[in-house]
Amino acid sequence: IEAVAGMERVHMSAEEVKHLRQGQWVPTVDANQGDVAILDDAEELVAIAVRKEGKLRPAVVLSR
Repeated sequence: IEAVAGMERVHMSAEEVKHLRQGQWVPTVDANQGDVAILDDAEELVAIAVRKEGKLRPAVVLSR
């Protein structure tokens, strides 16, 4: 996870990760904006997402 060391990390459930992997936006309660690293329950990096207007949009999704 060194490649995203300076990036904010957001942990997501398996269901949320599934939606991101399908290119779907996922709601978030955080009002901040910008790029975030998405981690799954196992602390594995699964995506880089853009947080905007209360939603996370997948920008880069890593293969399994």
